[in-house]
Amino acid sequence: MRLRFSIFFSWWATMGPKSLQLVCYHFLAGLVWTLSASNNGLKWVRVNVPQYRIPGETAMLQCDFDLGNDTLYAVKWYKEHEEFYRFVPKSRPQANSYEVEGVHVDMSKSDKKKVVLHPVSWRTSGVFRCEVSAEAPSFASAQSEARMEII
Repeated sequence: MRLRFSIFFSWWATMGPKSLQLVCYHFLAGLVWTLSASNNGLKWVRVNVPQYRIPGETAMLQCDFDLGNDTLYAVKWYKEHEEFYRFVPKSRPQANSYEVEGVHVDMSKSDKKKVVLHPVSWRTSGVFRCEVSAEAPSFASAQSEARMEII
């Protein structure tokens, strides 16, 4: 430990004033960027999925999130590991659904915060995950999941 400290201190002492200023500037800029990105960006994602449904019923899957100062890039929904719904505000159309066995999205009732499945069937049972991602500069993403059983 003492050797590492003395090597660092020797290196630091050989730097000129301009080099020291540059090192300090880059360190502080990186620290400010890291703190601002971590404190003001995407904070959390919470999923609300009905625990049980009967075949033929409707199921509303909700995805609540706090973007902080970030801008939304996309909200994606998965059943198990297969994507079945995507909402991208800057795309046209903003929402798209993809074929996944047992998942029938009612596009007229679905948006960035909720997905409505109708009708549900035995094949709809599984783990549903919502993934939220932010635009640049943070590119942060967060996800949450819950299980739904069709009984």
